[in-house]
Amino acid sequence: IHFGLLGTIRQLLDRVRPDIVHLNSVTLAYCAPVVQQLGYPVVWHVREEPVSGYTGLRTRFLRRTLMTACDEAIFLSSPARDAWVAGARGVVMPN
Repeated sequence: IHFGLLGTIRQLLDRVRPDIVHLNSVTLAYCAPVVQQLGYPVVWHVREEPVSGYTGLRTRFLRRTLMTACDEAIFLSSPARDAWVAGARGVVMPN
């Protein structure tokens, strides 16, 4: 992760002061804990599914972050939600 980017995110949030932060990809996982630590509500719109059969460190990190670093998670389908968090959290809202 590029720590300069996280500093830039902090500066942006301090300047804009949004009511809510909407992340539109699971690839923004590194940003979610920072945004949450700054006290902003996080809604995470997960558009991807984990790679089938892959259970590596990155996938585990993403799953753990989805479970802990957002106020709400939105998935495109029930199978996608089940693939990420086994249906443990989040709502399904198809595109």
